[in-house]
Amino acid sequence: MKRSKITICSLLVTAALTNMVVAERVTITRIDGTTLRCEWQSAEATSLVCVKDGASQSIALDDVQQVRFTRRPAPGRDEHVTEFFPAAGGQLLGLITESADVAVVADTALGDNVTIPFDKLAAVWFNRDTVQRSVRQQFDQLRRDRLPGKDVLVAIRDDNATTIKGGILSLNADGGRLIFNSKERTFNTETVPAVVFAIGLAEQPSWPMTATLTDGTVMPGRLTSADADNLAFETAIGPTVTLPLYRVRTLRFTSPRVVYLSDLSPSDIEMDAMLLEMVPPRFDRSAANTPITLDDQVYEKGIGTHARTELRYALDQPYDTFAAVIGIDDSVKPNGHVQYRLLGDGKTLYESASITGSDQALSIAVDIKGVKELTLVTDFGELLDVSDLANWADARLIKPTEVTP
Repeated sequence: MKRSKITICSLLVTAALTNMVVAERVTITRIDGTTLRCEWQSAEATSLVCVKDGASQSIALDDVQQVRFTRRPAPGRDEHVTEFFPAAGGQLLGLITESADVAVVADTALGDNVTIPFDKLAAVWFNRDTVQRSVRQQFDQLRRDRLPGKDVLVAIRDDNATTIKGGILSLNADGGRLIFNSKERTFNTETVPAVVFAIGLAEQPSWPMTATLTDGTVMPGRLTSADADNLAFETAIGPTVTLPLYRVRTLRFTSPRVVYLSDLSPSDIEMDAMLLEMVPPRFDRSAANTPITLDDQVYEKGIGTHARTELRYALDQPYDTFAAVIGIDDSVKPNGHVQYRLLGDGKTLYESASITGSDQALSIAVDIKGVKELTLVTDFGELLDVSDLANWADARLIKPTEVTP
């Protein structure tokens, strides 16, 4: 009898442990760069709730820049998937299952047999891992510079990339159909590794959230709801989907309180050089015209400068905070040696210590209340201007809460 009781107790304990829900640990980054580590609880269209030290905290999504779920493997990529590039941005990985009228149907991380209309797509890269790198580079350039009115097929002829302009009628796993020179023709993925769709006349909507999934999918959309286990959001390609949280790596939000400096025109730019030629600043790129990269993280927004550069901005409305991640671009590390300064109406608001390519990137948030003219200064370090690719990643202005519509 005692043994029976022990067995029953063991079974009850095992069942209880099996049914225990392990709370999702998240790191929430606010729009000013500060972070909160807590346990995910739920979310809705305007706010999220997490638990810190046993107490629930509600945070408005307007105050959130990113939510990162901690216990996640690095994104994997199946070598046999097709890459879909939504017109609104991002990337969706999947397998084409069938064609449809001006659409493609695919199994993806968002679900099986997802219908993706052509007018929601910018481009498609079929599974061709063996093509030359130059072909992929041309494809990437074509989808950045999409043409109005004409779809473009990237074809391979004598191991070189060429383009064919026409109108795509359908896509399937092996190729598709198009109108070329007023005639309907077919193509296959052996000779056509990619297609780029014409840019539409209708302006693409701005999506307030981008979800990055564990398979590498990056999908813009709009959060509708979430609980402790699942996340529901409207996607930029059409359907609203519900995903288990274990498939989600990060959620990145676009707050109406945030204005990126790279979207504004500076009122004045001053540059100087010592050993090298003057290098102009670039917006949403490094000064070397490569993606802004700090500590292996790529930033879509920001300003790439080279010492010595001054950027002045006339602020036409009140802002509370300037925030950015500063540091030497990964492409020249461990070289580079600069100093960052932020001026408000000519007065120094922030001054960094000397920053080198051996240093980690630094997140800063500076009070700029009442400032009318903001100046970003990237100054020479001890090595003059050699390898001084200095980034102001995610450089942004934050509006007061009461100013937000």
